[in-house]
Amino acid sequence: MDEKNIIIRRYRPAFFEGFDEETVEVNSVAELLAVPFIKVFAENSKFREFAMSRRDETLMVMHIEDWYVVGFVTKGAELVRDELRSSEEAMKEIKDAETD
Repeated sequence: MDEKNIIIRRYRPAFFEGFDEETVEVNSVAELLAVPFIKVFAENSKFREFAMSRRDETLMVMHIEDWYVVGFVTKGAELVRDELRSSEEAMKEIKDAETD
């Protein structure tokens, strides 16, 4: 069986009880962003971007001006961080080019 490159554990606040810990293993950042509990954030009209914390393995989502924790990348955090940063820079270049 192939070893997965990225493992994420879904975040739930401590006061949420009765839920099993949800961990998902995927091969790429594209697959990670397609995971239902992550994808639902991107489908929200207030969605702005996904980002990784610079200090640890926390995957966050930005809605308007607020950050929310989505989960904790327990394997492959640097890969996710680098790819999200690259896609964010690419989107900025596209927006800059559109305004020129």
